[in-house]
Amino acid sequence: MPAAWIVDCIRAGRGSDPPPKSGLRTSPGFTGVHDFATLSMMDRKPATARILIVDDDHGNGALVARLLEAAGYAAEHLPHPLQAVALLRDHEYALVILDQEMPGMDGLTLLEEIRKENSVPVVMLTGADKSSLAVRAIRLGAFDYLTKPVDEQRLIGTVRQVLESDARSGERVAQYEIDRELGRGGMGVVYAARDPRLDRLVALKVLRPEFAADPSYEAEFLSEARSAAKFSHPNIVTVFEAGRFRGRLYMAMELVQGELLESFVEAGKPLPAAKVFDIGSQVASALEALHAAHMVHRDLKPSNLMMTAGATVKLLDFGLAHPNAPFDPNAKDEKGEIAGTLFYTPPELLMAGRTDARGDIYALGLVLYELLLGMPAFSTNSTTDLMFRICHSRLTLPVTEIKTLPREGVDLLAGMLEAKPEYRISSIAEVRGRLAALRRHAGDRRSGR
Repeated sequence: MPAAWIVDCIRAGRGSDPPPKSGLRTSPGFTGVHDFATLSMMDRKPATARILIVDDDHGNGALVARLLEAAGYAAEHLPHPLQAVALLRDHEYALVILDQEMPGMDGLTLLEEIRKENSVPVVMLTGADKSSLAVRAIRLGAFDYLTKPVDEQRLIGTVRQVLESDARSGERVAQYEIDRELGRGGMGVVYAARDPRLDRLVALKVLRPEFAADPSYEAEFLSEARSAAKFSHPNIVTVFEAGRFRGRLYMAMELVQGELLESFVEAGKPLPAAKVFDIGSQVASALEALHAAHMVHRDLKPSNLMMTAGATVKLLDFGLAHPNAPFDPNAKDEKGEIAGTLFYTPPELLMAGRTDARGDIYALGLVLYELLLGMPAFSTNSTTDLMFRICHSRLTLPVTEIKTLPREGVDLLAGMLEAKPEYRISSIAEVRGRLAALRRHAGDRRSGR
């Protein structure tokens, strides 16, 4: 998302558009509420796959729906392409089938719009068998490109390939024996698996098949693996290895069992200040390791942090980790693109399209704020209004009104959440040290010392 467009929206005032469900990224990434390998263990009940068919041709759309329903899928036909993006925003589908030739918005344009905020698998349909259209569709992220009239065998075969190509319990990916699926995100599916060589349970992240043919997605997947593998730190999830199996990339990681920090916020459950200081000092220690290696995380949020039963906090998901380049707010160089999750995006990234290590400090400040209050830092149903609130520091509750914070805690949190990076605390080592001191003082007060 271009930063200039965001600046125009903020200056124009507050809008009423609904916020996106997942993080805003320049390319589909591993995002969402439960989006990493180390998810809380939970069993899932199998459900009939829902497929959305977008085709202005009522006869063809109904035919495709009947063929899919006869094969055991739940199919819905939408004849109006302009309604598809909003429908996908509000409902979950396992697959979308798009017709290419439609009035108002052709299939490829609609695919581009869908990809801005949704990574659902897409299969294209067209009456024109042109290789140029097929190539463009695949480059935009389509899984396959089918021609009309629809061949039933080819249609069902393609749908099964999309929906049933994931590994099943008992199958192997390289040497890893799949136990069950833990979750899935924009680019990958994560399984609990066993490494029989070491008799060790791992979290196995596998690149989804619709992205396997695109070098850019493979590069992003490998970049995440390399970024995480550089660190051996108690507060950073461990990556054991990455490789390729039958044309698809996989990453084997430490399987962490615990609770995502976002669960406390979603439950409206404020944590004691001493607990928040402890969590914050652990996360700051992980970020300190990243920053010392001249890297920034760029996607710090409660859903990327997990607390184990032993109260150890692990930093997850390195899909947006990037070399740290100091940000000069007065620089006149070209603005970049927005990446990350909007609710935790630092103001300078919205206004200038750039940030540095101070962006991680700002995001950590928001995480601590939400844990202290048990509520989101920004309360709004509008994306434009959210951007306005971020850039003008319009928090749900001013930091000075958080009753559980001592004066030193208020000063620290306010310094981390400064809207202008030049006024924000610039050293994560300083943040860690001050949080550790606050944690110790809180412990002394509880013990009466």
